[in-house]
Amino acid sequence: MVESKQRNKIIPDAQLILVRNDGQEILLQKRAGRFYHGWYGLISGHVDAGELPSETIVREAAEEAGITVKIKDLALMHVLYRKTLVQPGERVSMFFAAKTWQGEPIMCEPTKCLDLAWFKIDELPENTIPHVRHVLSEIMKTGACYSEYVDDEVGAYQ
Repeated sequence: MVESKQRNKIIPDAQLILVRNDGQEILLQKRAGRFYHGWYGLISGHVDAGELPSETIVREAAEEAGITVKIKDLALMHVLYRKTLVQPGERVSMFFAAKTWQGEPIMCEPTKCLDLAWFKIDELPENTIPHVRHVLSEIMKTGACYSEYVDDEVGAYQ
């Protein structure tokens, strides 16, 4: 009898890259909660059932930063296939850049976000989520639209 392999149950998420000052600064939020508590990452969220990744970006931008992003103003920049070793599973992250948005980003979810700030793109905080740092480096250095990452960060999950 041949054993069948278990099908992958990938968790998709979408992440928003917001830059200003001709791409010199990027918006990051310091996470609060169970996943990467105290680390800086992008505005992001899981793609809900029946939702497109671009719709996730629109929803999360409003929920997390109080800004309005339109789907027509989004450009897909990178797709990351990520394998996690600490909490087993795989994820696919789609990174979108917004060409424009309305409003000034503010912290809207203080129970999920400890800080929301602009950083020089070439001077990211030491505690930037490793796979986010990886993707931003791939985009800036090679322009790659796809990469793979093995996440073995012990402090990622609390």
